Amino acid sequence: MPCFILWNVWKKYNTLIYEGGRYSQDRIIWEIKNDFLAFSVTHPFCSSKASDQRFIEAGLVTSFTNPRPKKTLWIKWQHPPIGRLKLNSDASFSAISCGGEAEALALAFAMRWCDLAARKPTLIEVDSSVLVHLILNHEAPIPWKIRQSIFTIRKLLSSWSSSIAHSYRETNKVADSLASFGCNLLSPSVFFTPISLPPSVISSLLYDWRGLLTPRLSS
Repeated sequence: MPCFILWNVWKKYNTLIYEGGRYSQDRIIWEIKNDFLAFSVTHPFCSSKASDQRFIEAGLVTSFTNPRPKKTLWIKWQHPPIGRLKLNSDASFSAISCGGEAEALALAFAMRWCDLAARKPTLIEVDSSVLVHLILNHEAPIPWKIRQSIFTIRKLLSSWSSSIAHSYRETNKVADSLASFGCNLLSPSVFFTPISLPPSVISSLLYDWRGLLTPRLSS
């Protein structure tokens, strides 16, 4: 509603400046209600409480749709097959960098590290479905800031004959915890043993190691 109010007031303001005419408060209110009503026809709102009925009585919306029911999915991190390596990657970012960029840079770095260490994961998981789409869809336009990272990821995936898939954040908790912890560090850190990990990361690691399920709400 605030957007419709500002939009109509701005339109009327410019009309009065450049075309002249007479200011009518009732006319502006009518135009706001008319636009809001038309929007509700093409994009019905979900009713959140019984008092929302007053919007229908005021002629602001035509009707409400019922909220989509939520269901709980019980999911967990899946162990790779015996003798196979799986790479889970994630990134944490601040206001100076965008999430998609950080995810792509982190994955490209992790894969280059694996390549130098002669460790080739057969499966890679990230919790960014957008990143997976950019990697797998060669027709998708790639933002120039992450173009080189995407090309690096594609090249290594091909040379390793590996696959990449999207995983929910709840099944990528160890990588997510490490990324959040690393965001507050002033220098790079590498952990070679589970006992050397920060406590917050160890708890996530034990959760996955024990194969515990995590609830996820889904529409």
